[in-house]
Amino acid sequence: MRKVRFVFMVLFILFFFSPTLSANDRDKFEETAGRGLEINTNPLGAKVYIDGVDHGLTPVFIDSLPPGKYRIELHKDNYEDRAITVILRAESLLIISVEMESARGQAQISVQKEAGSSENIPFKPELFTVTQDNSFAPVPLSDDNKALLTLTSNRHHAITARAFGWEDVTVTIFVSEQETAEETIEMKPAAFKISNLSQSRRRFNPMNPKILGSTEYRFEVTAHGSGVITITDSNGTEVFKKQFSQFDTWIQQITWDGRDSDGIPLPQGVYSVKAEAQDTSGENYLLSLKTEINYSINIFPLSVDSAVSGLTFAPMPHILPQGSYQFNAGVLAGSLGFPFKINMRISPVKNMELTALFNLNADKTHTGWGISGSVKYNFLDGGDIPLALSASLSYAWASDAGEHILSPGEGVGFHAPLSVELSDFSIVFCPSAFWRCPEGIIPELLLGAGVLYRGTWITGGLSARAEIDFKENSLRFLTGAEVHFIPPASNFVITAHGGIINKDGMDWYAGAGIGFIY
Repeated sequence: MRKVRFVFMVLFILFFFSPTLSANDRDKFEETAGRGLEINTNPLGAKVYIDGVDHGLTPVFIDSLPPGKYRIELHKDNYEDRAITVILRAESLLIISVEMESARGQAQISVQKEAGSSENIPFKPELFTVTQDNSFAPVPLSDDNKALLTLTSNRHHAITARAFGWEDVTVTIFVSEQETAEETIEMKPAAFKISNLSQSRRRFNPMNPKILGSTEYRFEVTAHGSGVITITDSNGTEVFKKQFSQFDTWIQQITWDGRDSDGIPLPQGVYSVKAEAQDTSGENYLLSLKTEINYSINIFPLSVDSAVSGLTFAPMPHILPQGSYQFNAGVLAGSLGFPFKINMRISPVKNMELTALFNLNADKTHTGWGISGSVKYNFLDGGDIPLALSASLSYAWASDAGEHILSPGEGVGFHAPLSVELSDFSIVFCPSAFWRCPEGIIPELLLGAGVLYRGTWITGGLSARAEIDFKENSLRFLTGAEVHFIPPASNFVITAHGGIINKDGMDWYAGAGIGFIY
């Protein structure tokens, strides 16, 4: 008996003291201090009836209703009608926010071959509705290529049917609430065409890590057939060939790593690429382009902690090839707290690289942040002679306590990185003049040096920087080690580094990061 009485009491409370009986989870009801009833809808402009009495269009505020139970009805063209029951209490304001739902209707779509079409062409249609942002939303089809769609009513909808080997068809149908719209889409065979031959890299170095040392060829076909990609050198000698199986989709692609059919790296030079295709009747189609193998292109990750890319404490003359970029995010740990940074480097034009870095230093009492960047131009790339040389201009700004702990600090710097290239190693020296802002016109002298190892999957090195302040007659010294790992067959970069900083005392740091390079 007590159990039944308890259940009855719960139901009584839910009915008489809950503000709504609405089933829509997106509706919101809030009771605050005040008096009356406020009704909002999304979208606005819904007609409001309270116990059958017209109270205008939303938003509506009423403070003249006595406490009690009321039925609220909401009406808006092209939206489902809503009915909500609420309880108003004395000395409280009830605020209602209602999500109006678009009125819905149905459309029956059937996809068929055009009468007289060949039965030998496979027919596997796909159906899509075109959304308001012009993207395609797939619609499942039954085994007999039919679909019953539920769509917003009282408006036109574009429906697209696609099937490989058949021409795309788009129809427009009007959907209403009163009756189911019906539409039959007839598709006819597509004429064979090959188009849009492209490559992911026009110039590449096969000695770079796998994805960075290859290029991807893509082209499109419209119907069934077969094809082959053939690559020849400047003498017209065939060096690589890839035969495609029978086309069964629009996009065809292969990856070439700059090696011949036996897996041997090919010499540096310009190669001709031909994509040849045959339709089912045997007619040939041809597209072509050029690809350059260049062993002076080196794509490998570098640090940007000093605003200029290179080793942590020694900017390097190397730059990314035009069109390549690197992005990283990481965190440091050590006696200086836990600074966070994000940085990127990009080469928008040949022989030039831009870098940018944002860092955030946060502790229990203060948060500081800083930004820095640089532009670097390469004069020697280490190709013909084993020397690389660049010039770079950098700028850094920071809020209070926002300087990046591994950078020279806030100011303007001019850097002249030079390296000796010894197979997989680079020996780096970089003198820099650094003007601390706004402390005067006498620059500090920064002397950075280090050695970098470049492997297939790993790049790492040691670096050090001496900061000589002639004005303060002081010397600061920083040193560190770093390693960048590119997991095989990926563009990801995993970084780990650490070292010792002797600025205002002896400090240590260690850090890790992740990013990608292209």
